[in-house]
Amino acid sequence: MLIEDAMLAERAQYANIIFPKMMVVNLIGGVTTAWVFSSVVPFYYLVILVSIFVLQEAHAIHTSLNYRRVEYTAQRAHNLFRYLCIQGCIASATWSTAMYFYFPHGALIQQFAFMCAVVILGLSTAVGFATYIPAFLCTFLPFSLSAFCIIAIQKTVFYSAMLSIAMFAPMVIMAAIYVNHLLIGSLRLRFQNIELVEALTVQKDIAESAVLAKSRFLAAASHDLRQPVHALGLFIAALQAIIKRPELDRDEIAHIAIQQKSALSGLGRLLNGVLDVSRFDSGAVEVNRQIFSLNHELEVLRNSFSGPALDKGIALRISCPHEVWVYADTTLLHQILSNLIANAVRYTDFGGILVACRLRGDKQGENRGDKVEIQVWDTGIGVAADQLDKIFDEFYQVGNSARNHEMGLGLGLAIVRRSAHLLGARLDVKSVFGKGSRFSITVPLATASGSPLEDKSALPAGQPRRSKTVLIVDDEPAVREAISVLLSAWGHIVISAATQEQALQAADTHFEVIDVILADYQLGDEVNGADVIRSVISVLHRQVPAAIITGDTSPDGIREASASGFKLLHKPLDPQLLEDLLQDC
Repeated sequence: MLIEDAMLAERAQYANIIFPKMMVVNLIGGVTTAWVFSSVVPFYYLVILVSIFVLQEAHAIHTSLNYRRVEYTAQRAHNLFRYLCIQGCIASATWSTAMYFYFPHGALIQQFAFMCAVVILGLSTAVGFATYIPAFLCTFLPFSLSAFCIIAIQKTVFYSAMLSIAMFAPMVIMAAIYVNHLLIGSLRLRFQNIELVEALTVQKDIAESAVLAKSRFLAAASHDLRQPVHALGLFIAALQAIIKRPELDRDEIAHIAIQQKSALSGLGRLLNGVLDVSRFDSGAVEVNRQIFSLNHELEVLRNSFSGPALDKGIALRISCPHEVWVYADTTLLHQILSNLIANAVRYTDFGGILVACRLRGDKQGENRGDKVEIQVWDTGIGVAADQLDKIFDEFYQVGNSARNHEMGLGLGLAIVRRSAHLLGARLDVKSVFGKGSRFSITVPLATASGSPLEDKSALPAGQPRRSKTVLIVDDEPAVREAISVLLSAWGHIVISAATQEQALQAADTHFEVIDVILADYQLGDEVNGADVIRSVISVLHRQVPAAIITGDTSPDGIREASASGFKLLHKPLDPQLLEDLLQDC
Protein backbone atom coordinates (compact mmCIF):
# COMPACT_ATOMS: atom_id res chain seq x y z
CA MET A 1 0.00 0.00 0.00
CA LEU A 2 1.28 3.46 -0.91
CA ILE A 3 1.94 5.95 1.88
CA GLU A 4 -0.91 8.24 0.78
CA ASP A 5 -3.40 5.35 0.69
CA ALA A 6 -2.20 4.13 4.08
CA MET A 7 -2.59 7.62 5.53
CA LEU A 8 -6.10 7.90 4.10
CA ALA A 9 -7.08 4.56 5.64
CA GLU A 10 -5.60 5.60 8.99
CA ARG A 11 -7.50 8.90 8.94
CA ALA A 12 -10.72 7.03 8.18
CA GLN A 13 -10.08 4.64 11.06
CA TYR A 14 -9.53 7.57 13.44
CA ALA A 15 -12.69 9.33 12.18
CA ASN A 16 -14.71 6.14 12.60
CA ILE A 17 -13.58 5.91 16.23
CA ILE A 18 -14.24 9.56 17.12
CA PHE A 19 -17.45 10.09 15.13
CA PRO A 20 -19.85 8.11 17.43
CA LYS A 21 -18.39 9.92 20.47
CA MET A 22 -18.93 13.28 18.77
CA MET A 23 -22.53 12.29 18.04
CA VAL A 24 -22.96 11.52 21.75
CA VAL A 25 -21.99 15.13 22.46
CA ASN A 26 -24.47 16.14 19.75
CA LEU A 27 -27.21 14.05 21.41
CA ILE A 28 -26.48 15.41 24.89
CA GLY A 29 -26.54 18.96 23.55
CA GLY A 30 -29.85 18.34 21.79
CA VAL A 31 -31.52 16.76 24.82
CA THR A 32 -30.23 19.56 27.08
CA THR A 33 -31.48 22.24 24.68
CA ALA A 34 -34.91 20.56 24.48
CA TRP A 35 -35.12 20.45 28.26
CA VAL A 36 -34.11 24.15 28.55
CA PHE A 37 -36.79 25.24 26.06
CA SER A 38 -39.47 22.76 27.19
CA SER A 39 -41.48 25.53 28.91
CA VAL A 40 -41.74 27.79 25.84
CA VAL A 41 -41.70 25.40 22.84
CA PRO A 42 -44.49 22.97 21.87
CA PHE A 43 -43.83 19.42 23.06
CA TYR A 44 -43.94 17.80 19.64
CA TYR A 45 -41.10 20.14 18.49
CA LEU A 46 -39.00 18.78 21.30
CA VAL A 47 -39.88 15.18 20.48
CA ILE A 48 -38.95 15.64 16.83
CA LEU A 49 -35.61 17.26 17.74
CA VAL A 50 -34.61 14.57 20.23
CA SER A 51 -35.78 11.79 17.87
CA ILE A 52 -33.54 13.10 15.08
CA PHE A 53 -30.55 13.22 17.44
CA VAL A 54 -31.24 9.67 18.70
CA LEU A 55 -31.59 8.31 15.16
CA GLN A 56 -28.33 9.98 14.14
CA GLU A 57 -26.50 8.46 17.11
CA ALA A 58 -27.95 5.00 16.42
CA HIS A 59 -27.01 5.14 12.75
CA ALA A 60 -23.54 6.43 13.60
CA ILE A 61 -22.94 3.50 15.96
CA HIS A 62 -24.28 1.01 13.40
CA THR A 63 -22.06 2.42 10.62
CA SER A 64 -19.02 2.53 12.88
CA LEU A 65 -19.42 -1.13 13.84
CA ASN A 66 -19.78 -2.15 10.18
CA TYR A 67 -16.56 -0.37 9.20
CA ARG A 68 -14.65 -1.91 12.09
CA ARG A 69 -15.37 -5.40 10.73
CA VAL A 70 -13.57 -4.79 7.42
CA GLU A 71 -10.09 -3.75 6.40
CA TYR A 72 -9.67 -0.06 5.78
CA THR A 73 -8.82 0.66 2.15
CA ALA A 74 -8.64 3.89 0.18
CA GLN A 75 -12.05 3.23 -1.40
CA ARG A 76 -13.71 2.45 1.93
CA ALA A 77 -12.09 5.57 3.41
CA HIS A 78 -13.65 7.73 0.67
CA ASN A 79 -17.04 6.08 1.28
CA LEU A 80 -16.80 6.76 5.02
CA PHE A 81 -15.84 10.40 4.44
CA ARG A 82 -18.84 10.89 2.13
CA TYR A 83 -21.05 9.42 4.86
CA LEU A 84 -19.58 11.86 7.40
CA CYS A 85 -20.31 14.80 5.08
CA ILE A 86 -23.94 13.69 4.79
CA GLN A 87 -24.28 13.23 8.55
CA GLY A 88 -22.67 16.64 9.09
CA CYS A 89 -25.18 18.31 6.78
CA ILE A 90 -28.09 16.60 8.60
CA ALA A 91 -26.75 17.66 12.02
CA SER A 92 -26.24 21.22 10.79
CA ALA A 93 -29.76 21.38 9.35
CA THR A 94 -31.23 19.97 12.59
CA TRP A 95 -29.51 22.56 14.78
CA SER A 96 -30.38 25.39 12.37
CA THR A 97 -34.05 24.36 12.46
CA ALA A 98 -33.97 24.13 16.26
CA MET A 99 -32.47 27.59 16.54
CA TYR A 100 -35.10 29.03 14.19
CA PHE A 101 -37.99 27.60 16.21
CA TYR A 102 -36.53 27.75 19.74
CA PHE A 103 -34.31 30.82 19.95
CA PRO A 104 -36.92 33.63 19.47
CA HIS A 105 -39.26 32.11 22.12
CA GLY A 106 -36.69 31.70 24.84
CA ALA A 107 -35.86 33.97 27.73
CA LEU A 108 -32.46 35.55 28.05
CA ILE A 109 -31.06 32.67 30.11
CA GLN A 110 -32.43 30.13 27.64
CA GLN A 111 -30.93 31.94 24.68
CA PHE A 112 -27.60 32.13 26.53
CA ALA A 113 -27.75 28.36 27.13
CA PHE A 114 -28.42 27.83 23.43
CA MET A 115 -25.40 29.94 22.49
CA CYS A 116 -23.23 27.86 24.85
CA ALA A 117 -24.49 24.72 23.12
CA VAL A 118 -23.52 26.25 19.79
CA VAL A 119 -19.97 26.90 21.02
CA ILE A 120 -19.63 23.36 22.37
CA LEU A 121 -20.97 21.92 19.10
CA GLY A 122 -18.49 23.96 17.07
CA LEU A 123 -15.50 22.90 19.15
CA SER A 124 -16.50 19.23 19.18
CA THR A 125 -16.96 19.36 15.39
CA ALA A 126 -13.49 20.91 14.94
CA VAL A 127 -11.93 18.07 16.93
CA GLY A 128 -14.06 15.21 15.63
CA PHE A 129 -13.91 16.09 11.94
CA ALA A 130 -10.30 17.35 11.89
CA THR A 131 -9.31 14.23 9.95
CA TYR A 132 -11.43 15.35 6.99
CA ILE A 133 -11.97 19.10 6.53
CA PRO A 134 -14.88 18.82 4.00
CA ALA A 135 -16.95 16.93 6.62
CA PHE A 136 -16.15 19.62 9.18
CA LEU A 137 -17.18 22.40 6.79
CA CYS A 138 -20.42 20.56 5.90
CA THR A 139 -21.32 20.56 9.61
CA PHE A 140 -20.00 23.86 10.87
CA LEU A 141 -20.45 26.40 8.06
CA PRO A 142 -24.19 25.99 7.32
CA PHE A 143 -25.10 26.16 11.01
CA SER A 144 -22.82 29.18 11.66
CA LEU A 145 -24.31 31.07 8.71
CA SER A 146 -27.89 30.22 9.70
CA ALA A 147 -27.21 31.24 13.35
CA PHE A 148 -25.77 34.53 12.16
CA CYS A 149 -28.83 35.18 9.96
CA ILE A 150 -31.36 34.19 12.67
CA ILE A 151 -29.77 36.49 15.25
CA ALA A 152 -29.68 39.30 12.70
CA ILE A 153 -33.38 38.84 11.86
CA GLN A 154 -34.55 38.48 15.46
CA LYS A 155 -34.30 41.81 17.28
CA THR A 156 -32.89 40.61 20.58
CA VAL A 157 -30.21 41.75 22.94
CA PHE A 158 -27.86 39.23 21.25
CA TYR A 159 -26.90 41.59 18.47
CA SER A 160 -23.39 41.45 19.95
CA ALA A 161 -23.48 37.68 19.33
CA MET A 162 -23.39 38.41 15.62
CA LEU A 163 -19.89 39.84 16.02
CA SER A 164 -18.94 36.92 18.25
CA ILE A 165 -20.09 34.42 15.61
CA ALA A 166 -18.31 36.38 12.89
CA MET A 167 -15.08 36.12 14.89
CA PHE A 168 -15.64 32.64 16.38
CA ALA A 169 -16.35 30.84 13.09
CA PRO A 170 -13.03 31.70 11.34
CA MET A 171 -11.10 30.85 14.50
CA VAL A 172 -12.73 27.41 14.73
CA ILE A 173 -12.13 26.81 11.02
CA MET A 174 -8.45 27.74 11.35
CA ALA A 175 -8.13 25.54 14.44
CA ALA A 176 -9.65 22.58 12.56
CA ILE A 177 -7.31 23.12 9.60
CA TYR A 178 -4.33 23.37 11.95
CA VAL A 179 -5.28 20.12 13.73
CA ASN A 180 -5.79 18.49 10.33
CA HIS A 181 -2.30 19.51 9.18
CA LEU A 182 -0.77 18.26 12.43
CA LEU A 183 -2.55 14.93 12.10
CA ILE A 184 -1.61 14.43 8.45
CA GLY A 185 1.99 15.45 9.15
CA SER A 186 2.31 13.03 12.05
CA LEU A 187 0.76 10.23 9.99
CA ARG A 188 3.08 10.91 7.06
CA LEU A 189 6.11 10.89 9.37
CA ARG A 190 4.91 7.69 10.99
CA PHE A 191 4.41 5.84 7.72
CA GLN A 192 7.66 7.15 6.28
CA ASN A 193 9.43 5.80 9.36
CA ILE A 194 7.64 2.47 8.92
CA GLU A 195 8.65 2.39 5.26
CA LEU A 196 12.22 3.27 6.19
CA VAL A 197 12.33 0.54 8.83
CA GLU A 198 10.97 -1.97 6.31
CA ALA A 199 13.53 -0.88 3.72
CA LEU A 200 16.32 -1.13 6.29
CA THR A 201 15.06 -4.55 7.32
CA VAL A 202 15.11 -5.70 3.70
CA GLN A 203 18.62 -4.32 3.22
CA LYS A 204 19.71 -5.96 6.48
CA ASP A 205 18.31 -9.30 5.32
CA ILE A 206 20.05 -8.88 1.96
CA ALA A 207 23.33 -8.03 3.69
CA GLU A 208 23.02 -10.99 6.04
CA SER A 209 22.20 -13.28 3.11
CA ALA A 210 25.22 -11.93 1.24
CA VAL A 211 27.45 -12.55 4.26
CA LEU A 212 26.14 -16.10 4.62
CA ALA A 213 26.54 -16.71 0.89
CA LYS A 214 30.08 -15.34 0.99
CA SER A 215 30.87 -17.53 4.00
CA ARG A 216 29.57 -20.61 2.17
CA PHE A 217 31.48 -19.52 -0.91
CA LEU A 218 34.76 -19.15 1.01
CA ALA A 219 34.23 -22.39 2.91
CA ALA A 220 33.63 -24.36 -0.29
CA ALA A 221 36.50 -22.61 -2.09
CA SER A 222 38.83 -23.25 0.83
CA HIS A 223 37.95 -26.95 0.82
CA ASP A 224 38.38 -27.29 -2.93
CA LEU A 225 41.66 -25.36 -2.91
CA ARG A 226 43.16 -27.59 -0.26
CA GLN A 227 42.66 -30.76 -2.29
CA PRO A 228 45.04 -30.04 -5.22
CA VAL A 229 47.52 -28.30 -2.91
CA HIS A 230 47.48 -31.37 -0.66
CA ALA A 231 48.05 -33.63 -3.68
CA LEU A 232 50.92 -31.45 -4.94
CA GLY A 233 52.60 -31.61 -1.55
CA LEU A 234 52.45 -35.40 -1.55
CA PHE A 235 53.79 -35.59 -5.13
CA ILE A 236 56.70 -33.33 -4.21
CA ALA A 237 57.47 -35.52 -1.20
CA ALA A 238 57.33 -38.57 -3.47
CA LEU A 239 59.79 -36.97 -5.90
CA GLN A 240 62.12 -36.12 -3.03
CA ALA A 241 62.03 -39.76 -1.97
CA ILE A 242 62.60 -41.05 -5.49
CA ILE A 243 65.70 -38.95 -6.17
CA LYS A 244 67.33 -40.49 -3.09
CA ARG A 245 67.23 -43.92 -4.73
CA PRO A 246 70.38 -45.26 -6.37
CA GLU A 247 68.56 -45.62 -9.69
CA LEU A 248 65.85 -43.29 -10.99
CA ASP A 249 62.72 -44.71 -12.59
CA ARG A 250 61.93 -42.39 -15.49
CA ASP A 251 58.45 -43.84 -16.00
CA GLU A 252 57.57 -43.29 -12.35
CA ILE A 253 58.88 -39.71 -12.48
CA ALA A 254 56.93 -39.08 -15.69
CA HIS A 255 53.79 -40.46 -14.08
CA ILE A 256 54.19 -38.16 -11.06
CA ALA A 257 54.81 -35.20 -13.39
CA ILE A 258 51.56 -35.97 -15.22
CA GLN A 259 49.70 -36.18 -11.92
CA GLN A 260 51.24 -32.89 -10.80
CA LYS A 261 50.13 -31.26 -14.02
CA SER A 262 46.63 -32.63 -13.49
CA ALA A 263 46.51 -31.27 -9.94
CA LEU A 264 47.78 -27.90 -11.12
CA SER A 265 45.22 -27.90 -13.92
CA GLY A 266 42.44 -28.54 -11.40
CA LEU A 267 43.78 -25.79 -9.16
CA GLY A 268 43.92 -23.43 -12.13
CA ARG A 269 40.34 -24.22 -13.16
CA LEU A 270 39.13 -23.55 -9.63
CA LEU A 271 41.00 -20.26 -9.31
CA ASN A 272 39.86 -19.17 -12.77
CA GLY A 273 36.26 -19.97 -11.81
CA VAL A 274 36.55 -17.95 -8.61
CA LEU A 275 38.20 -15.19 -10.63
CA ASP A 276 35.35 -15.16 -13.16
CA VAL A 277 32.78 -14.82 -10.36
CA SER A 278 34.80 -11.99 -8.79
CA ARG A 279 35.15 -10.19 -12.12
CA PHE A 280 31.39 -10.22 -12.60
CA ASP A 281 30.74 -9.05 -9.03
CA SER A 282 33.30 -6.25 -9.34
CA GLY A 283 31.82 -4.93 -12.58
CA ALA A 284 35.12 -5.49 -14.39
CA VAL A 285 33.41 -7.42 -17.21
CA GLU A 286 32.50 -5.12 -20.07
CA VAL A 287 29.77 -5.99 -22.54
CA ASN A 288 30.82 -5.66 -26.18
CA ARG A 289 27.69 -6.29 -28.22
CA GLN A 290 28.05 -6.95 -31.92
CA ILE A 291 26.28 -8.71 -34.76
CA PHE A 292 27.51 -12.25 -35.42
CA SER A 293 26.33 -15.56 -36.79
CA LEU A 294 24.73 -17.84 -34.22
CA ASN A 295 25.12 -20.78 -36.61
CA HIS A 296 28.89 -20.26 -36.63
CA GLU A 297 28.97 -20.11 -32.80
CA LEU A 298 26.93 -23.31 -32.53
CA GLU A 299 29.27 -25.04 -34.97
CA VAL A 300 32.23 -24.06 -32.78
CA LEU A 301 30.43 -25.53 -29.77
CA ARG A 302 29.63 -28.71 -31.72
CA ASN A 303 33.32 -29.19 -32.48
CA SER A 304 34.22 -28.60 -28.83
CA PHE A 305 31.72 -30.99 -27.24
CA SER A 306 31.17 -33.72 -29.83
CA GLY A 307 34.23 -35.60 -28.56
CA PRO A 308 33.29 -35.61 -24.84
CA ALA A 309 29.70 -36.56 -25.73
CA LEU A 310 30.89 -39.39 -27.97
CA ASP A 311 33.20 -40.66 -25.21
CA LYS A 312 30.14 -41.04 -22.94
CA GLY A 313 28.10 -42.73 -25.69
CA ILE A 314 25.50 -39.95 -25.93
CA ALA A 315 24.34 -38.01 -28.97
CA LEU A 316 24.86 -34.28 -29.35
CA ARG A 317 22.57 -32.63 -31.92
CA ILE A 318 22.50 -28.98 -33.00
CA SER A 319 19.24 -27.81 -34.57
CA CYS A 320 19.24 -24.37 -36.14
CA PRO A 321 17.69 -24.79 -39.62
CA HIS A 322 17.80 -21.11 -40.60
CA GLU A 323 20.71 -18.70 -40.81
CA VAL A 324 20.41 -16.70 -37.59
CA TRP A 325 22.26 -13.52 -36.74
CA VAL A 326 22.17 -12.20 -33.20
CA TYR A 327 23.15 -9.00 -31.43
CA ALA A 328 25.05 -9.93 -28.27
CA ASP A 329 28.49 -10.23 -26.71
CA THR A 330 30.21 -13.18 -28.37
CA THR A 331 32.41 -13.99 -25.38
CA LEU A 332 29.59 -13.93 -22.83
CA LEU A 333 27.18 -15.90 -25.02
CA HIS A 334 29.90 -18.47 -25.77
CA GLN A 335 30.61 -18.76 -22.03
CA ILE A 336 26.92 -19.26 -21.24
CA LEU A 337 26.36 -21.92 -23.90
CA SER A 338 29.65 -23.68 -23.11
CA ASN A 339 28.72 -24.02 -19.45
CA LEU A 340 25.20 -25.22 -20.24
CA ILE A 341 26.39 -27.84 -22.75
CA ALA A 342 29.26 -28.92 -20.48
CA ASN A 343 26.77 -29.50 -17.65
CA ALA A 344 24.48 -31.42 -19.98
CA VAL A 345 27.34 -33.70 -21.05
CA ARG A 346 28.54 -34.12 -17.46
CA TYR A 347 25.14 -35.11 -16.01
CA THR A 348 23.82 -37.20 -18.92
CA ASP A 349 24.74 -40.90 -19.00
CA PHE A 350 22.29 -42.11 -21.65
CA GLY A 351 20.05 -40.62 -24.30
CA GLY A 352 21.30 -37.39 -25.80
CA ILE A 353 21.62 -33.63 -25.85
CA LEU A 354 19.82 -31.22 -28.16
CA VAL A 355 20.80 -27.61 -28.73
CA ALA A 356 17.95 -25.89 -30.57
CA CYS A 357 16.98 -22.38 -31.71
CA ARG A 358 13.44 -21.07 -31.38
CA LEU A 359 12.37 -17.68 -32.72
CA ARG A 360 10.48 -15.69 -30.11
CA GLY A 361 9.06 -12.19 -29.66
CA ASP A 362 5.99 -10.04 -30.20
CA LYS A 363 6.88 -8.94 -33.71
CA GLN A 364 5.89 -11.70 -36.09
CA GLY A 365 6.49 -11.62 -39.79
CA GLU A 366 7.22 -14.48 -42.13
CA ASN A 367 7.22 -16.79 -39.11
CA ARG A 368 10.11 -14.87 -37.46
CA GLY A 369 10.27 -12.98 -34.19
CA ASP A 370 12.53 -10.30 -32.78
CA LYS A 371 14.38 -12.65 -30.41
CA VAL A 372 15.88 -16.10 -30.52
CA GLU A 373 15.74 -18.59 -27.66
CA ILE A 374 18.70 -20.98 -27.56
CA GLN A 375 17.67 -24.13 -25.72
CA VAL A 376 19.88 -26.88 -24.31
CA TRP A 377 17.92 -30.09 -23.69
CA ASP A 378 19.34 -33.18 -22.00
CA THR A 379 18.11 -36.55 -20.73
CA GLY A 380 20.28 -36.42 -17.63
CA ILE A 381 19.58 -36.70 -13.92
CA GLY A 382 17.33 -33.63 -13.77
CA VAL A 383 16.86 -31.22 -10.90
CA ALA A 384 14.24 -31.41 -8.16
CA ALA A 385 11.81 -28.47 -8.00
CA ASP A 386 13.07 -27.33 -4.58
CA GLN A 387 16.63 -27.09 -5.92
CA LEU A 388 16.02 -25.05 -9.07
CA ASP A 389 16.94 -21.77 -7.37
CA LYS A 390 19.94 -23.23 -5.55
CA ILE A 391 21.72 -24.57 -8.63
CA PHE A 392 22.73 -21.01 -9.58
CA ASP A 393 24.57 -20.53 -6.27
CA GLU A 394 28.35 -20.81 -6.14
CA PHE A 395 29.72 -24.32 -5.49
CA TYR A 396 26.24 -25.87 -5.36
CA GLN A 397 26.01 -29.14 -7.28
CA VAL A 398 23.22 -31.65 -7.62
CA GLY A 399 24.31 -35.15 -6.61
CA ASN A 400 27.89 -34.20 -5.75
CA SER A 401 27.95 -33.71 -2.00
CA ALA A 402 31.36 -35.43 -1.92
CA ARG A 403 32.83 -32.57 -4.04
CA ASN A 404 34.18 -34.87 -6.77
CA HIS A 405 36.04 -32.51 -9.11
CA GLU A 406 35.43 -34.83 -12.06
CA MET A 407 31.83 -33.61 -11.87
CA GLY A 408 32.88 -29.97 -12.09
CA LEU A 409 33.40 -27.21 -9.53
CA GLY A 410 29.86 -25.89 -9.12
CA LEU A 411 30.69 -22.45 -10.54
CA GLY A 412 29.40 -22.86 -14.10
CA LEU A 413 25.76 -21.93 -13.50
CA ALA A 414 26.75 -19.12 -11.15
CA ILE A 415 28.76 -17.64 -14.03
CA VAL A 416 25.87 -18.32 -16.44
CA ARG A 417 23.45 -16.36 -14.26
CA ARG A 418 25.84 -13.41 -13.95
CA SER A 419 26.58 -13.44 -17.69
CA ALA A 420 22.88 -13.50 -18.58
CA HIS A 421 22.20 -10.64 -16.18
CA LEU A 422 25.01 -8.61 -17.71
CA LEU A 423 23.65 -9.25 -21.20
CA GLY A 424 20.11 -8.41 -20.12
CA ALA A 425 19.11 -11.81 -21.51
CA ARG A 426 16.32 -13.98 -20.16
CA LEU A 427 17.52 -17.21 -18.54
CA ASP A 428 15.01 -20.03 -18.04
CA VAL A 429 15.22 -23.54 -16.66
CA LYS A 430 12.73 -26.38 -16.59
CA SER A 431 13.59 -29.77 -15.19
CA VAL A 432 12.02 -33.06 -14.16
CA PHE A 433 13.98 -35.00 -11.59
CA GLY A 434 15.27 -38.26 -13.05
CA LYS A 435 14.25 -37.38 -16.63
CA GLY A 436 16.24 -34.37 -17.77
CA SER A 437 16.43 -30.60 -18.02
CA ARG A 438 16.04 -27.73 -20.42
CA PHE A 439 18.06 -24.56 -19.99
CA SER A 440 17.50 -21.63 -22.35
CA ILE A 441 18.86 -18.15 -22.98
CA THR A 442 17.00 -15.57 -25.09
CA VAL A 443 18.94 -12.89 -27.01
CA PRO A 444 17.92 -10.27 -29.61
CA LEU A 445 18.03 -11.06 -33.30
CA ALA A 446 20.24 -8.86 -35.43
CA THR A 447 18.63 -6.32 -37.75
CA ALA A 448 21.40 -6.78 -40.29
CA SER A 449 23.81 -9.55 -41.13
CA GLY A 450 27.43 -9.52 -40.05
CA SER A 451 30.46 -11.70 -40.49
CA PRO A 452 31.44 -14.59 -38.24
CA LEU A 453 34.43 -13.93 -36.08
CA GLU A 454 37.60 -15.61 -37.24
CA ASP A 455 39.41 -17.96 -34.89
CA LYS A 456 42.77 -16.34 -34.27
CA SER A 457 43.78 -18.59 -31.41
CA ALA A 458 46.01 -20.78 -33.53
CA LEU A 459 49.00 -19.77 -35.59
CA PRO A 460 48.94 -20.38 -39.35
CA ALA A 461 50.52 -23.68 -40.21
CA GLY A 462 54.28 -23.52 -40.39
CA GLN A 463 54.62 -20.01 -38.88
CA PRO A 464 57.65 -20.03 -36.56
CA ARG A 465 57.68 -18.49 -33.08
CA ARG A 466 59.69 -15.25 -33.06
CA SER A 467 62.12 -14.74 -30.19
CA LYS A 468 61.48 -11.67 -28.03
CA THR A 469 63.21 -9.84 -25.22
CA VAL A 470 60.90 -9.79 -22.20
CA LEU A 471 61.31 -7.64 -19.10
CA ILE A 472 59.85 -9.40 -16.05
CA VAL A 473 59.12 -7.39 -12.89
CA ASP A 474 58.12 -9.43 -9.82
CA ASP A 475 59.20 -9.15 -6.20
CA GLU A 476 58.79 -12.89 -5.62
CA PRO A 477 62.07 -14.73 -6.51
CA ALA A 478 60.37 -18.09 -7.15
CA VAL A 479 57.90 -16.55 -9.59
CA ARG A 480 60.64 -14.65 -11.45
CA GLU A 481 62.67 -17.81 -11.74
CA ALA A 482 59.73 -19.91 -12.94
CA ILE A 483 58.71 -17.44 -15.66
CA SER A 484 62.35 -16.95 -16.71
CA VAL A 485 62.91 -20.70 -17.10
CA LEU A 486 59.65 -21.11 -19.09
CA LEU A 487 60.32 -18.18 -21.45
CA SER A 488 63.93 -19.24 -21.96
CA ALA A 489 62.71 -22.72 -22.85
CA TRP A 490 60.52 -21.12 -25.50
CA GLY A 491 63.53 -19.33 -26.95
CA HIS A 492 62.93 -15.85 -25.53
CA ILE A 493 65.50 -13.58 -23.88
CA VAL A 494 64.56 -12.69 -20.31
CA ILE A 495 65.52 -9.64 -18.24
CA SER A 496 64.23 -9.85 -14.66
CA ALA A 497 63.81 -7.19 -11.99
CA ALA A 498 62.50 -7.30 -8.43
CA THR A 499 61.79 -3.59 -7.87
CA GLN A 500 60.90 -0.47 -9.78
CA GLU A 501 64.49 0.79 -9.48
CA GLN A 502 65.90 -2.41 -11.00
CA ALA A 503 63.30 -2.26 -13.79
CA LEU A 504 64.26 1.34 -14.63
CA GLN A 505 67.96 0.40 -14.64
CA ALA A 506 67.24 -2.51 -16.97
CA ALA A 507 65.19 -0.26 -19.25
CA ASP A 508 68.02 2.29 -19.37
CA THR A 509 70.57 -0.42 -20.19
CA HIS A 510 68.50 -2.46 -22.67
CA PHE A 511 66.24 0.30 -24.04
CA GLU A 512 66.77 -0.79 -27.64
CA VAL A 513 65.91 -4.49 -27.27
CA ILE A 514 62.99 -4.75 -24.82
CA ASP A 515 59.92 -6.01 -26.72
CA VAL A 516 57.46 -6.91 -23.95
CA ILE A 517 56.97 -5.98 -20.28
CA LEU A 518 55.37 -8.40 -17.79
CA ALA A 519 54.83 -6.93 -14.30
CA ASP A 520 53.23 -8.29 -11.15
CA TYR A 521 50.53 -5.91 -9.91
CA GLN A 522 51.35 -5.98 -6.20
CA LEU A 523 55.03 -5.10 -5.82
CA GLY A 524 55.07 -3.55 -2.34
CA ASP A 525 56.48 -0.18 -1.32
CA GLU A 526 53.17 1.42 -2.40
CA VAL A 527 54.08 0.77 -6.04
CA ASN A 528 52.00 -1.37 -8.39
CA GLY A 529 52.75 -2.98 -11.72
CA ALA A 530 50.90 -0.34 -13.72
CA ASP A 531 53.10 2.41 -12.25
CA VAL A 532 56.24 0.42 -13.05
CA ILE A 533 55.16 -0.19 -16.65
CA ARG A 534 54.46 3.51 -17.20
CA SER A 535 57.84 4.44 -15.69
CA VAL A 536 59.68 1.93 -17.89
CA ILE A 537 57.88 3.12 -21.05
CA SER A 538 58.85 6.71 -20.20
CA VAL A 539 62.51 5.60 -20.05
CA LEU A 540 62.24 3.66 -23.32
CA HIS A 541 60.67 6.68 -25.08
CA ARG A 542 58.43 4.34 -27.10
CA GLN A 543 55.30 2.29 -26.67
CA VAL A 544 55.93 -1.34 -25.73
CA PRO A 545 53.32 -4.10 -25.33
CA ALA A 546 52.80 -4.76 -21.62
CA ALA A 547 50.70 -6.95 -19.37
CA ILE A 548 49.93 -7.03 -15.66
CA ILE A 549 49.91 -10.34 -13.80
CA THR A 550 47.84 -10.44 -10.62
CA GLY A 551 46.72 -12.99 -8.09
CA ASP A 552 44.16 -10.70 -6.48
CA THR A 553 40.64 -12.08 -7.01
CA SER A 554 38.79 -9.57 -4.84
CA PRO A 555 36.25 -7.38 -6.71
CA ASP A 556 38.05 -4.17 -5.70
CA GLY A 557 41.45 -5.54 -6.71
CA ILE A 558 40.19 -6.69 -10.10
CA ARG A 559 38.46 -3.37 -10.71
CA GLU A 560 41.61 -1.42 -9.82
CA ALA A 561 43.89 -3.56 -11.98
CA SER A 562 41.47 -3.46 -14.95
CA ALA A 563 41.36 0.34 -14.73
CA SER A 564 45.10 0.53 -15.53
CA GLY A 565 44.40 -0.02 -19.22
CA PHE A 566 47.02 -2.76 -19.66
CA LYS A 567 46.40 -6.38 -20.61
CA LEU A 568 45.44 -8.34 -17.49
CA LEU A 569 46.59 -11.91 -16.78
CA HIS A 570 45.58 -13.83 -13.68
CA LYS A 571 47.51 -16.26 -11.48
CA PRO A 572 47.88 -19.17 -11.78
CA LEU A 573 49.01 -18.22 -15.23
CA ASP A 574 48.01 -20.47 -18.09
CA PRO A 575 51.19 -21.04 -20.16
CA GLN A 576 49.14 -21.16 -23.36
CA LEU A 577 47.69 -17.70 -22.67
CA LEU A 578 51.18 -16.38 -22.02
CA GLU A 579 52.48 -17.89 -25.23
CA ASP A 580 49.57 -16.43 -27.22
CA LEU A 581 50.21 -13.02 -25.68
CA LEU A 582 53.88 -13.05 -26.64
CA GLN A 583 53.07 -14.24 -30.14
CA ASP A 584 50.54 -11.43 -30.68
CA CYS A 585 52.93 -8.73 -29.45
